[in-house]
Amino acid sequence: MKGHDFVNNLQLAGKPPKAVFIDFFGKPDDDPEYPVVVVDAKDRDFRWARGLQVHLTGGDPDHVHLILQALKIYAPSRVIANYGPGLYWDSEVDA
Repeated sequence: MKGHDFVNNLQLAGKPPKAVFIDFFGKPDDDPEYPVVVVDAKDRDFRWARGLQVHLTGGDPDHVHLILQALKIYAPSRVIANYGPGLYWDSEVDA
């Protein structure tokens, strides 16, 4: 996982981002309002996402599902997950 330390530091400083974007490819972005965290399908520790709005995007539905299940354990305020052609899961609709 890359980029999560930046998000964690924002949280600790009392300046949480408006939303965090999680992707499987590319590189992290340290935009303080909308940072990007790059994950691997094997990542499971998403404590840094507690209370945040998270947008999860990936091309492999199995990988998106695995990360979604891991994210839900840590209680983000909202998770919007999608892969390929459209929306997969929205915690405000599907919870």
